[in-house]
Amino acid sequence: MLGRAVDMVSKAGKPAPKTYGQDRDTNAWKRLLEQKGIDGVIIATPWEYHAPMAIAAMQAGVAVGCEVHRHPVHAAGERLLPP
Repeated sequence: MLGRAVDMVSKAGKPAPKTYGQDRDTNAWKRLLEQKGIDGVIIATPWEYHAPMAIAAMQAGVAVGCEVHRHPVHAAGERLLPP
């Protein structure tokens, strides 16, 4: 999925975006959120990581897109919604 997105950007003649985590560094997403100027992230991980990553990104003021529209564990998915 990430590779296809990077290819689309390249074919459009735009500079390649920075990507994080493809080297299996499990803390890369935390370093990504420390960067200034991040507009948004797409979370494409196993389901159990969606909620913690999405919550951290939203708390950092970053727009979030998840590859799965509904969390398989209702309680974990509810954490993504405002009270």
